[in-house]
Amino acid sequence: MAALLLVLVLSLISPSWAQNKKPIDQKKDLAEDMALITSERPYWLKIYSLIPYSEEWTPNLKVKNLQKDLPRILKVFEKNGGALTVPLQNSAAGAKSQQLSYKLSDKAGREALAGLKKFSSFNEPRVRLAAESTPLAEVKAKIEKLMPERAAHAKELAGMPAISGIADELLEHLLLVESIAKKKEMQVLLNITVEEKE
Repeated sequence: MAALLLVLVLSLISPSWAQNKKPIDQKKDLAEDMALITSERPYWLKIYSLIPYSEEWTPNLKVKNLQKDLPRILKVFEKNGGALTVPLQNSAAGAKSQQLSYKLSDKAGREALAGLKKFSSFNEPRVRLAAESTPLAEVKAKIEKLMPERAAHAKELAGMPAISGIADELLEHLLLVESIAKKKEMQVLLNITVEEKE
């Protein structure tokens, strides 16, 4: 009983720190939170996309006879240098439908779709941006700065295996990004649904 009475009395007494406490400025707090959210992204630890295609196209093809027209579709893509990203036997399929996924250049993709129009019908494919364009100049600048510094401080880095590992991984990532970005023509990914007309 005495303990309960003590708790009640203490709850009624306002401590000195509570009396002197200023009211919360919600607008200021919000502004500080927004500053954190919208602050610049890291420079050296920025991760660049390694996706080897820039866009994803999703056309839905309608054909008269799936069994007859599927080999023709495969031939059109083969003629235009398309490569299946998933083997045909592992792709989703039904009695009257077949999923296909091809990776090829933008130009070859457009030519393949034009060839498909000869024996199938489809609306313009939905296009989704798969990856941001790589700032190649920024990537090159990092490589040009990191490589000589890494070589010049090899002795010190040998005594710091964790830091050395971070530098090696970062450089490996940048070189891979550069090699992908240097390709003359980015690839597109076609995720196709082929369906037999009712």
